[in-house]
Amino acid sequence: MSDTINKILEEIILVQKKDPHGIITNVELIRGIAKKVINAIKDSQKIIDVEEIFRVFVFFPDYSFVNCLLIYDQFPNAISLATYSTWNTKYRRKVLEGQKAIKIISPIVKKVGSEDLDITKYEISGFRVIPVFDITQTRPISPRYRERVPPRIKEIPIYKEPRGEEIIEIKRHMFDILYDYIESSNINIEFKGAREMGELKVTADKYGIYINSMYKEDKHDLFFPLVAAYSVYREHYVFDEDTNIYVLNDKFNRGHAMLESESVTHIVAKHIGVPHDLPESHYIIWRTRDEYIEGLQNVHALSREVIQILTGKEIIIDTLGD
Repeated sequence: MSDTINKILEEIILVQKKDPHGIITNVELIRGIAKKVINAIKDSQKIIDVEEIFRVFVFFPDYSFVNCLLIYDQFPNAISLATYSTWNTKYRRKVLEGQKAIKIISPIVKKVGSEDLDITKYEISGFRVIPVFDITQTRPISPRYRERVPPRIKEIPIYKEPRGEEIIEIKRHMFDILYDYIESSNINIEFKGAREMGELKVTADKYGIYINSMYKEDKHDLFFPLVAAYSVYREHYVFDEDTNIYVLNDKFNRGHAMLESESVTHIVAKHIGVPHDLPESHYIIWRTRDEYIEGLQNVHALSREVIQILTGKEIIIDTLGD
């Protein structure tokens, strides 16, 4: 871990010690510290490896951008994280001797809701720095517990190596989910034929999504273009925390959005287990240092959103630095 980031985390730990419960409840304070983490990465001379940071996004879509940076900085090959006690008591796995903990900023989540309406929601009541370990840093306590691993590991399709018709079916199914979501969100979407065989054109503006293709009936061929088009459309808008609604993004840059959509497509594909070539690093790296981090944040937020749509799982986001 870089010395600068380590000092920032120690700063949070000192604040925790002043809290009897070890929880930081001041959101502005924790966001300010989170920004320091981003700036430390931004100001460092370390060149971010696009393949490694994207891999973190693939495995941890429910982690904030700041925590993804912390994981990347400390243990970029992580697969599944848990505390020492969780590995020991829940999964009957022991952390190997000499393993160094990975420090992340963890949200404290509590359930809220109405019993009468049978509605359960979650909200973040505070934050704390916690040490966690990856599953590769552990071993089963005894052979009979060898298969006792987090469900997350068993659910990751990337290990199932789908092939042939199975890949086509996954892409068709995911196309239907995303298409239905777009339609239900009252986002205009149009498919048109292309002028030449094999031509594919994907565009989007603030009004909707447009795809020109000779393969408009083949859903598996259009899944990746649909993800890319949705990403470009979403970059036309930003969330206004004052009004709690999405408003037009006055900083929208079509060139940046198109390039970032390629990276979003790659991360989404890898998460659901569909082969997809890694975009060339110039999709982001040609930007200035400040824009580079901003581009990674956009890719992280958009890929996380699409993954949540496709999987149907509620993702609790701590929003640190997002």
